[in-house]
Amino acid sequence: MLVLVWWVGGALHYHLKPRVNSSSIALTYWHQGIGKTHVQTILGSSYVFKTKKLFTAQIGLGRVVNKGSSYIKTFKRKEYPIMLLYSIGVFFLTENYNKERD
Repeated sequence: MLVLVWWVGGALHYHLKPRVNSSSIALTYWHQGIGKTHVQTILGSSYVFKTKKLFTAQIGLGRVVNKGSSYIKTFKRKEYPIMLLYSIGVFFLTENYNKERD
């Protein structure tokens, strides 16, 4: 059986340097799943590493603030109040941003 789980979220960032493409500390909101596939909602903080161009990675800890209907099935009846938060990705800066910074 194939089950699609949607993930949505957001974050407030405090950048360590006065640039958008700098590393940051983030207060994050993760919402995993919708409706019958809702697993959990997590609030946490993380460190977001960015290179000057393209690559980004994030690691942190979060507290489960809401358990969805799929939580028990997903975690096999175990309780995990604190979760590891991580992600890797890419980011793109606009051409105008690059010209303004040079």
